[in-house]
Amino acid sequence: MKRASLNILSLIVVTVFITASVSAQQIAKDSKVKEEKGSSVNLSWDKAKHVFGSIEHKHAVTAKFTFTNTSEKPIVITRVGTTCGCTAPIFPKEPIKAGDQGIVSLRFDAVAPGFFKKAAKVHFSDGTFKELFIEGKVQVRMSDMKKIKQ
Repeated sequence: MKRASLNILSLIVVTVFITASVSAQQIAKDSKVKEEKGSSVNLSWDKAKHVFGSIEHKHAVTAKFTFTNTSEKPIVITRVGTTCGCTAPIFPKEPIKAGDQGIVSLRFDAVAPGFFKKAAKVHFSDGTFKELFIEGKVQVRMSDMKKIKQ
């Protein structure tokens, strides 16, 4: 009896995991379609990626991404999510009218040395979103390396 119960329970757990995996894949696919549809129809971006190159350790840098509202209605940025606390978004809170431009800035605090690649997802009031990326390499000066070792 216990063995049959365990087999049934195992079957239920496997079924739940498979269903969740298929659902997650469908959601990801739907989100990608929504992004492509929204970003190509309603908004025109100057770029989606900014490469800083080498930047100095413990200094903040900012990348600006400009977009134009090419739709017929105003659009609002509802939120901007980032991949870590070292990247802070700056974006307009007021609606961007049809034909007007807006700027989303990503401020990166170069705390950890080495290569970085960060992402931000800009969510709009029409349900679309746009992913933006920044990357570069944080360099530590020789004089700072001596301080780190001590």
